Amino acid sequence: MQWKRYVLAVALAGTVLMILFPPTLFFIEETAEQAAKFRFEYMFIFSIPDGTRINGILLLSQWFGLLLITAILLTFFETGSGKSLLPIHNAESDVEPDATTEDNGKDQEKQEKK
Repeated sequence: MQWKRYVLAVALAGTVLMILFPPTLFFIEETAEQAAKFRFEYMFIFSIPDGTRINGILLLSQWFGLLLITAILLTFFETGSGKSLLPIHNAESDVEPDATTEDNGKDQEKQEKK
């Protein structure tokens, strides 16, 4: 359960950072010597200068990638349903069963057959 919280906290922090520092594009005018170029950087959302655009496609791609990685990690660390993809070490599995538990299992099998 702790791993779920860590994964979700990191995903939330990543989302907030992506919103605060989005990818931007600044187009440089075409001159006689140079073809049109653009400058790509990450800028703080409240200090983006005029003429600079937020690269929405890249920002959405980053969000999708973060969502995909978060979903995969949550699947790996899922333990509530007993369907975890990671091995779960259970201390009780190392203990030999008692003779009484073996007898109870045989009695239950006999009752189920009837």
